[in-house]
Amino acid sequence: MEFNDRPKVSVIVATRNRCGSLDRLLRSLRTTQNQSEIPWDVLVVDNASTDDTARCLSAVQREWPHLRTLNEGRPGKNFALNKALREARGEILCMMDDDIVLDRKWLEELVRDYQSTGYDALQPCVLPGTDPQGRSADPGNLYQYNIPVIDYGDAPRDIRGLTGVIMSIRREVIDKVGLFDERLPASGYEGDTDLSRRIREAGFSIGYTPHVVAYHELDP
Repeated sequence: MEFNDRPKVSVIVATRNRCGSLDRLLRSLRTTQNQSEIPWDVLVVDNASTDDTARCLSAVQREWPHLRTLNEGRPGKNFALNKALREARGEILCMMDDDIVLDRKWLEELVRDYQSTGYDALQPCVLPGTDPQGRSADPGNLYQYNIPVIDYGDAPRDIRGLTGVIMSIRREVIDKVGLFDERLPASGYEGDTDLSRRIREAGFSIGYTPHVVAYHELDP
């Protein structure tokens, strides 16, 4: 694939007291395929963590120039995401939780799908991953794991909403509809649902892509 006129991608991660999960995500991002050919950066917002998150981020930042770190002292995911959205320079904004890992081709597939589908926001596929000890999910007992599974099939298609585990939006959409509503609860899906509603009401399109795949850490 030729990445001519390719947009810059900003990855945004809000994290709080999950340095082990965050370390796995950052290791996954550092193995991204074709990362030297596509302009991108990673913004991690430490949302008032009290564990070793700051030390983990400092160690990675010394070795990996793609990473930028921010601090948000007000606990709450919407506060943290908005902090990064104000700082992000990417034309495509990809927000993800700290307890996933990604297929190595995710970045080039995301850029390709934005160029080829015309969607204004894209929801990646989310599948069960492994637990912190590396054990895979039991397919017959997926209900036991506290994770979302997002799989709408093998082709891009229209959908109504985005899920905050991982989602992406064109910068121009955020500029038009605004940031996450900080009045909403700090946990849960209210922020994702509210933003999706505002995206639709503003006339923008939301699509699903099976080509960008995230694997959610299991929480048995």
